[in-house]
Amino acid sequence: MSTGFCTRERPAVVEVVTWAASNGDRSENADYQYGKRRLRQIDGRIRFLTKRIEAAEVVDPEAPRSGQAARTPVELSHATVMAATS
Repeated sequence: MSTGFCTRERPAVVEVVTWAASNGDRSENADYQYGKRRLRQIDGRIRFLTKRIEAAEVVDPEAPRSGQAARTPVELSHATVMAATS
């Protein structure tokens, strides 16, 4: 992913969470709690982006597609536009 979640940010947060967890009492450990929350946010964003990529469809703009008449670009002459607006 170009945002660097998988390669930079997540590994750094995992390192902080591991260090914070080794300090003991996690219930009052702000570094641990914040780190775990940030990991959940990162993982959720990764899941969201992965689903979007999997659902994406590569489209060739030059290939004709049936049922897409509304998206077909057309050229209108100035006279045609003026007649349609009068």
